[in-house]
Amino acid sequence: MLYIDKSPTDESKWLSVEIECIMPTQRALNQFESDIKTNGLRKFVTSKTDGSLRGSDHDDDCACECHENDDRCDDCANFGVCREFVVTFPRSHENILEVVCLLLNHHGATVNKSCGLHVHFDMRNVARSKVLKYGNSVAKAIPLLKSMLPKSRRDNQFCQTDINEFGNRGSRYSFVNLKSFSKHNTLEIRGHSGTTEATKIINWIKLLELLMNQNTENFVIDTLDKLSEVCNVPENLFYYIESRLKKFNPVLGSVIDHQDQVTDVAA
Repeated sequence: MLYIDKSPTDESKWLSVEIECIMPTQRALNQFESDIKTNGLRKFVTSKTDGSLRGSDHDDDCACECHENDDRCDDCANFGVCREFVVTFPRSHENILEVVCLLLNHHGATVNKSCGLHVHFDMRNVARSKVLKYGNSVAKAIPLLKSMLPKSRRDNQFCQTDINEFGNRGSRYSFVNLKSFSKHNTLEIRGHSGTTEATKIINWIKLLELLMNQNTENFVIDTLDKLSEVCNVPENLFYYIESRLKKFNPVLGSVIDHQDQVTDVAA
């Protein structure tokens, strides 16, 4: 059951979060999967292999987020078992994601710079034009979003462009992946660095939803001040964004260097 893709089971809005990480040993992976079943979560979690991931020594040259945070270095796996866990859950049940992350951390899951985190937003029964609007609104804020992430995630091969086009042709490797709408009835946002911390994931989801549901597609958002001009940012989310900017881009209020100009994708 843990190796079968999951789909929404009702008409409520769902989320799907792809967590790429490294389990320290096969035994740890087996114990984690056993705990998922014991906690009644196997209908929400899919365990997959991913060829893009690699275990590696965590040395001074590593650019992954846990190294830059300097709070988990002693626990990083030398090699480990590379895995992608897809957590698919109703939008109102964040506790499912929190329990999965708690179990991952309990069993020693770590991330390195090969790991990413992708979020799929449920777009069933949503018009293609509305999905495009959501995608373009997020794409306009990519300068700010990237400035909240480690350097290793700002120019990586699995987010080659800001936003792609609908359909099956071409690459899915864009920060905003519209191709997932045709395949999965979702809008995929691929940009975040690997993490097993539920608080980071939930705040990232809230920020993306804020962008999608505001009229941001006509503005390039590259600073927190510009975000606040366009959106009513809740206080807790504001402070979370600010803390990320201070960690990875301390010059708040400056225009973030963004080489690729963001342009709307034609419907």
